[in-house]
Amino acid sequence: LEYALAQLDHVPFRVPRALGWIEARAVVFIEYLPGNNLKQTLLELEIERMMPRVGELLAVFHSADKRVRKRVSYSSELRENREAMRDIAQVLPHFRPRLRDLFAALEKMRWASICPPVLLHGTYRLNHIFVRNDELVLLDLDSLRFGDPAYDLANFLTSLYYLEAQERIAPELRREIARGFLAGYARASRAAVSPFIVLWFFASLMINKQASKYVWHFHDDCEEKAARMLGLAEAALAAAPTLPEKFALEELARVLP
Repeated sequence: LEYALAQLDHVPFRVPRALGWIEARAVVFIEYLPGNNLKQTLLELEIERMMPRVGELLAVFHSADKRVRKRVSYSSELRENREAMRDIAQVLPHFRPRLRDLFAALEKMRWASICPPVLLHGTYRLNHIFVRNDELVLLDLDSLRFGDPAYDLANFLTSLYYLEAQERIAPELRREIARGFLAGYARASRAAVSPFIVLWFFASLMINKQASKYVWHFHDDCEEKAARMLGLAEAALAAAPTLPEKFALEELARVLP
């Protein structure tokens, strides 16, 4: 976190300021900001107005001229999935054939980024975005990465399905959030992000973040919820190759599972 905050000094978006740290204890003191994160206030928000701003904020973040050591790539995600699938199969061994098929599908859909790598938030989702007097502030910068911007887009989208699975939001609200977020990002982004790569990362993260979360956290309904997340990954991988060559990023909301 100390390294992340130091790297994000003097960039064109708002983050809590680092006030100091104790290196021996790996403790960082950051600015206190009154307010709430967007997940806490979701049902009170004007979704149609706020979610495009959430997309625009991410596009501005991606324009920052900063680099960090950790990289995200096709190969690194496959490694993440190997480990996650091993954990899932240990708890749910009858999922092994399904997991093998998913890994084969991810591996087969090899891609090359169509835009330069950017600074990635790494865990961009509603509870890591803070609203303070109508100003949006980015929180939790200890997962910074460098790579294709599709990673952060997919991370945000998959987190919405987790909230839906936890019955925190309804499917209609999830779709409205996704539409506004993608429209705002597409409008403000300098990069031509590939919808195909977003769907690929969506499938990958559904496995190594969302499905595995149910196993790691020992949810009572882990089998049912993990199966649901794997089903969403399968649907995304089935949809990705069918996208037209010139498919607008903002239209991706209508083909999400």
